[in-house]
Amino acid sequence: MELERKGNYSILHASQKELAYRPVLDNPICLDFTGCRYPHQMFKTIIDGLGLPITTGENWSAIYDFGWGYSNDDEPVTIEVRGLKDMPKGFERDIELMKITFEDIHKSSPSVQFVYLS
Repeated sequence: MELERKGNYSILHASQKELAYRPVLDNPICLDFTGCRYPHQMFKTIIDGLGLPITTGENWSAIYDFGWGYSNDDEPVTIEVRGLKDMPKGFERDIELMKITFEDIHKSSPSVQFVYLS
């Protein structure tokens, strides 16, 4: 990904590869939030871990929209969530919104299971 400055604006040049889903073959998939100190790191962990397009951004609705795409009737998918207890104070609301989003994904796609390990 390349960032170009034009006056007061920045233009993001991303390849098609960066704008598309990236296959994640792991099952279980691990989302490890250990070391996250800022909200953008939390979203980056989710986007990278689930292979979502970078255009997902820091947006819980978009995470939900892309996340239910993991539904696969043939094979259940388990997503392990780690490191939440290690996140700094002030992330409580972000963690709550993440859990609500993941619960909504599971409701719409029961084959997608989220397991909180720490």
